[in-house]
Amino acid sequence: MTEVTFYDWILECDVDATREIYQKVLQGSAETCDCIYCKNFLALRDELFQGEFLKLLNNLGVDYRKDVEIYHKATLEKGKHLYAGWFHSIGKVKQNGNVVILKNELQVYFMQNKDLMFDEFEGKNLIQIEFDNVVLPWILADLPEPKQ
Repeated sequence: MTEVTFYDWILECDVDATREIYQKVLQGSAETCDCIYCKNFLALRDELFQGEFLKLLNNLGVDYRKDVEIYHKATLEKGKHLYAGWFHSIGKVKQNGNVVILKNELQVYFMQNKDLMFDEFEGKNLIQIEFDNVVLPWILADLPEPKQ
């Protein structure tokens, strides 16, 4: 197990086992979804997952291209959309911390949880790596239907 410190959080992770599982997973939830919101997220994913957050995911053995869940939370002002989602890593949260706010107001926090986990993680203790408050522009030619 490897101890990873991220601000005031301390995580204990099995990085190699996590990497092995992500190598077996063919694709993340955004690729398996046909909704226009996930397509927009996919078009911007490489721009979003950079810097400190990408380094964190790598340190935890997580492949950023294989999200467990991505979801559209809201339409903001014209052309802006709010997203959130999560990944898993094998391990445990040793010390809880505060929500971490990164570049562009991206919020990151952790919990001991297995929501919608990939089958390959069955029977493992998991850290759920949550990201929230992701504001992305709309870049697709097709526009989403107004929500009622």
